[in-house]
Amino acid sequence: MAPASQPGVLWVSSMVARPERLSNEDFNDWYLNVHVDQVVATGGVPSAARYEAVPILPSDAERPTWAMEATWLTIYELPSLAHRYSPAFTNLDGQSKPDPTLLDRIFRNAKFETRFYEHIETHEAPHAHPGPGTLVISAALTPAKGQDDDFNRWYHDEHMAEVGKVKGYLRTRRYCQIVATDPDFKPARTTTGNEGCTGPEATILDCYERRQNERAPAYLALHEFDAGEFDMEGLAKADETEWSKRIVPTLEVMQAGFFRLIRPYGQFAEGSTSSSKL
Repeated sequence: MAPASQPGVLWVSSMVARPERLSNEDFNDWYLNVHVDQVVATGGVPSAARYEAVPILPSDAERPTWAMEATWLTIYELPSLAHRYSPAFTNLDGQSKPDPTLLDRIFRNAKFETRFYEHIETHEAPHAHPGPGTLVISAALTPAKGQDDDFNRWYHDEHMAEVGKVKGYLRTRRYCQIVATDPDFKPARTTTGNEGCTGPEATILDCYERRQNERAPAYLALHEFDAGEFDMEGLAKADETEWSKRIVPTLEVMQAGFFRLIRPYGQFAEGSTSSSKL
């Protein structure tokens, strides 16, 4: 019998790449009202949440190198990461070639970045409700070579608790990228070039040109909040500890995005707790 798969998430960022051919409104209408429902209907994705980017810098400011470019983020809950090998999943538009009309209307005019992450741990506020918060920070990081142990201790022993002091905090869910080639996989925590948890299951689909993202961050943290806006002062304080000052400047890859919830799907929409703490 194949070993049981670990829980995790499918992380997908998206944006319109050719605005002269596809409007944000038409792209978002398809994504919100068609595509996410199709993914949830595959049978192995009980919940999902769709988010829109929140500007945190002045409109005329240059985008920092760490800031995500994507307009939207969708998080799909996977109780079993092996579901991505199922026919129902692999036959989805984008996983398989869409019909010509959808290909020309959506996929040749948009950019998607897709990553699979395995769940590591969850830190949750005592008052946290089930389901997604109104705001989320996607913090995707790769520590310097040889620093995974210190990086993970920092996150586990200090950083999540520091972020937990920020106004409106609900939870932090941590993940690492996986290495897998078939349904009998065992999530790998040792890979060439980085002794931590990283892997090749990250792709970019840019105007339907697919390529591997070799520099996709090895670790992901989803920091969720229930608030009207991000407490930027509180978030800044979370990075002011001596341990943070030692870790953050040495990160090999740092990618962060600030997002507001647009719509929950599946069990999240129904208020179920069954997948909220993966």
